[in-house]
Amino acid sequence: MGRSSLPVGAWGTVRAKKDEVSGKWRASGRLRGWDGVTRTYSKFGSTKGKAETALLASMKEHQQRAGRVTANPSLNVVAEKWLASIEVPKVVVDDNGNMIATGSTGGIRRQTWDQYEGLIYRLIEPALGSLKINEISTSTCDSFLRSLVVGGKGHTNARLAKTVLQQIMSYAIRHDLYVGGNPVREVDRLNRQRKRPVSLSAATLHDVREAVRIWRTEPGQCGPRPSNLLAVRYIVIPDGHYRCRIVRH
Repeated sequence: MGRSSLPVGAWGTVRAKKDEVSGKWRASGRLRGWDGVTRTYSKFGSTKGKAETALLASMKEHQQRAGRVTANPSLNVVAEKWLASIEVPKVVVDDNGNMIATGSTGGIRRQTWDQYEGLIYRLIEPALGSLKINEISTSTCDSFLRSLVVGGKGHTNARLAKTVLQQIMSYAIRHDLYVGGNPVREVDRLNRQRKRPVSLSAATLHDVREAVRIWRTEPGQCGPRPSNLLAVRYIVIPDGHYRCRIVRH
């Protein structure tokens, strides 16, 4: 039976043996790189412990060189770092108490940044913030986003949360905090339930038509000359809906 395959980025048992000729200890072990290839590494030392220590240090160096994740912070820590990395224009308060952006940095608007920050603190961190970044999976993201839609409401929050969460995970990938593809991209689409259109009553339609006529004939109206294009007549058809046509006066 062949050897069992090591997980990507992991090493197997380290073994040390004394070389009878040189008198030094030789430690050997297998490391499976992020390319999926398992290689054997060796290091020598004057003692068994020194040889093993040197080998482990060498394999850790190979891991880091190959893009191994050496830190596994929580999602809320990564979210804070992502927010801090976004360029936003500075804001000052004018004499009237209004907040005004001073110049543009080529990043996002201050209002958008504030919206992202509020969404993280209000929705994402309470639900996912305590998870380690490498514990975030597609199923975790999918369950979280679907939990935001209750009774057919919450699609806007779910859509924005998906956008923010995807950018947080992209930040983690760019900074070697997460290995693999962005798990949020594989989340299934959250379909919004379509609402059946409700037809207006005949009385309401009559009031709308009269309001349009009065508005177009009032003196002092700016724009082009008044016309009869907005004056419409509504008729009832058997399915309960209303059809309109333009009439001349």
